[in-house]
Order: sequence, then C-alpha cells, then structure tokens
Amino acid sequence: MNELKPSLGERLQRFFAQIVLQHKRHPSLRYLLTGIPVIIFTLAVGDNSFYHYWKNEQRKAYIQEEYNRYLPQYEADSTRLSEIRDNREHIERIAREQYYMHLPGEEIFLLAPDTSATAQP
Repeated sequence: MNELKPSLGERLQRFFAQIVLQHKRHPSLRYLLTGIPVIIFTLAVGDNSFYHYWKNEQRKAYIQEEYNRYLPQYEADSTRLSEIRDNREHIERIAREQYYMHLPGEEIFLLAPDTSATAQP
C-alpha cells in the first residue's frame, strides 16, 4: 500500500517537471510565477497593505466626523470674533455683562436669584 502512494519528494519532482515542461511552451511563465507572489506579498505586508489601508480609512472617517461636529461651533466663534473686532460697543457690552467691568465712577449692582421660592416644598 505504501508503494502505491508517491512520497512528497516524488510529488515535488513531478510538479517541478511540469513547470519546466510548461516553461518550454510559455517562456513568460517564470515572470508570472515570480510576479504573483511578489504582488501578494506586497499587498499583504508593508505600509501599503490592505490592513493599513483599512485602518487609514477608519481614521479618515473618524476625523471627518469630528470635523463635521466642530464646524458649526467654529463658524459661530468666527462670527462672534468678527463682531468683536468690528464693533466697539459689542466689546463694551461683553465686558460689562460677562466680566462685570465698569467705567470709573460707575457702581455695579449684582442681583442674586431668589432662592426662597425654590427652597420651599
């Protein structure tokens, strides 16, 4: 039974004999047999592999999502900044309302919200 099955060495010899036979018919076969593994290796390993491409596409989608999320805030801040730069009264109003600044000789009264109404059940 063991004599009927060819060994691994015999099978490899037959395989290479067939390649040599095909090479005589098609001389460009060696370039094809060399090129295909090189292309597969290049696409599977290295900086240009499919894995790196996929990771870069995920990162690109995440950055685009963040860009779309922050764009309205950026536009609102840009509009507010241009208003501040162009309008002196606007600067004064912001200084008075947000930072409680006042001109010399002016008095500022801060009114605290009524907490007695919320404290009663």
